[in-house]
Amino acid sequence: MTTGVLLVTHQGIGSTMLQVARQIMNATFDHIDYLEVGFDADTVELTRALEDKLSRVEQGAGVLVLSDLIGATPCNLASNSAHQNTIVVTGLNLPMLIRVYNYRERPLHELSRIAQEGAQKGIFQLSHDNCINTKEL
Repeated sequence: MTTGVLLVTHQGIGSTMLQVARQIMNATFDHIDYLEVGFDADTVELTRALEDKLSRVEQGAGVLVLSDLIGATPCNLASNSAHQNTIVVTGLNLPMLIRVYNYRERPLHELSRIAQEGAQKGIFQLSHDNCINTKEL
């Protein structure tokens, strides 16, 4: 079974991240969706939309929710709507999303750890005298 993935982000982030990841991977992302939260959004409507999206991506193995910013409305909304078989991870970045896509067959708790590692391993300080071999990522 595949773990479902839902991006819950501020306006414009989830759709763009998913679009870029699809282009990089040259793949369709089944059981991955997004919910973007506008600054003037109605939280009751958002909660309903979130529940609907969670049920659509759920395939029996749980749902990993990736949010952009801890403590912000999208993260709080996701945390408040999380079910027993849902894990919310914050700090969404492109390396995290690509790693999640590559390992989405893993169990939910393992995929959560993989997502966090992917986010951290995607952070480097580069200068003119050091190069990164992308195969190490």
